[in-house]
Amino acid sequence: MKRVQLALWVAVTLIFIACETNLTQPAIIQDSSIESGTYSLAKDPVYVAKLDSTLPDSTVYGPLDDSTKVFWANGGEQIPTAYWVDNLKSSSYKTHLYAEMKATFDKLDSVAIASPSNMDYLNSQDTWVAITSSGKVFAKAVRTGAFGGGSITLDVEIEELLEGGGGGQ
Repeated sequence: MKRVQLALWVAVTLIFIACETNLTQPAIIQDSSIESGTYSLAKDPVYVAKLDSTLPDSTVYGPLDDSTKVFWANGGEQIPTAYWVDNLKSSSYKTHLYAEMKATFDKLDSVAIASPSNMDYLNSQDTWVAITSSGKVFAKAVRTGAFGGGSITLDVEIEELLEGGGGGQ
């Protein structure tokens, strides 16, 4: 029994010494590498909308939680959850909505709907109304349910783009 204890003590001591002699400092990752996803352990972003491939000048977007980040839209950008979209010249722009998402607007305004599928809008009485065909509606928000989608054209700011905002009434 003493031999086993002695062998165990020697093994632990050797491991300790070996670890101490090979001690290295962790690599410091630059913030730009984290943002670009080079060394990120975060999940890939969930995209809930896509801007039309042809946009008017001055269309911008950015994250809701960081007002210092504003990106110029060139067209075709995929917009992740919790982002805003706006046009600095108040020009109309088109956004393609994916399934299970919700776009809310800063005020009730006219929104043109194209190719709706499992889509509804929040009217002035705070009631969700199903959209069955293309056309214009006055909405506070637009959402898509499971396997839903469509396009909206608006001349107001998209206040929020949220994952999981769709679904039935």
